[in-house]
Amino acid sequence: HSGRAPVGMLRVSTAVAITVFPIVAWLYYYTNKELRSNWPSHCKTAI
Repeated sequence: HSGRAPVGMLRVSTAVAITVFPIVAWLYYYTNKELRSNWPSHCKTAI
């Protein structure tokens, strides 16, 4: 039984990662876009 537990955990974590990743990526992109609009222009060109 102990041998199968990590495999199940891996499947669950993979499924969670696939589900959560687009949401996190969108939030990260959206917040960065919001933050960048408040930055001065020389900061935008540097990055």
